[in-house]
Amino acid sequence: MGHETASAPRGAAFRDAAVLVVAARDAARAIAQTLRDAGMRVDAALTRDEALGLIGFYDFDLALVDPLCDGGAGAELIRDLVAAAGGPAVAALAAPEDERARALAREAGASACLAPDAPAEAAAALLGPSGAEPGRGAAPDAEPAVGGVDPGRFGAHVDREIYEGLAAAIGEEMMDELLTRVRADIAEQRALVAAAAPAADREALRRATHVLISVAGAVGATPLQRMAEELNRLAKQAEDEALRAAAAALTAEADEVLAFIGPR
Repeated sequence: MGHETASAPRGAAFRDAAVLVVAARDAARAIAQTLRDAGMRVDAALTRDEALGLIGFYDFDLALVDPLCDGGAGAELIRDLVAAAGGPAVAALAAPEDERARALAREAGASACLAPDAPAEAAAALLGPSGAEPGRGAAPDAEPAVGGVDPGRFGAHVDREIYEGLAAAIGEEMMDELLTRVRADIAEQRALVAAAAPAADREALRRATHVLISVAGAVGATPLQRMAEELNRLAKQAEDEALRAAAAALTAEADEVLAFIGPR
């Protein structure tokens, strides 16, 4: 899968960021197209060797790697990139329910795990603003966030660095559009969790938390993201009462994030 455009300098805002996707053919093609639609410049590789060849020739801001691709060599590639000085930020492509892939990614040192079916917003949050360290936001003395949130409103529910980094990267108009979509997604999935919890509908809970993991992480709602990950895990094995308790905690946290975002 060939190189389509010249890569951007490291630290570029995500609309001009250079991203390398390393995954099996069909997954790489779909993820690459999603990222291109979001304004990123993307190359795709199918193997560790192909990826290393591209990295040796082009500068990338972010590498998204499936740790299970190329017969498991994807995890070795993550390790290689994490250890390399001056290389791109590295995140793994691993679905919330794929515990093996996520474990391999953590062991290899990936900075985050992104759901393969919703990578664009999370990738944008990882990239951060132009000239910033990937995944980091504005300095403590920065101006208020572009998304219309006063700094005094930041607290235990939304990570200010991630939120402001994303706002600075994409600008006021796009941030407002993104928050409108995120708010709608969180509200919808929160309602689905609340409806599924009394009957301990595990499949419905897994579907809803799968979406929440990606959406919450994209805007820095880290506690909600972690609660969604935990509820997704519990939906596979926990007793019904534990499942209901986790669902109640998640819906309460979702309410806090919705209040933070405000009406849209």
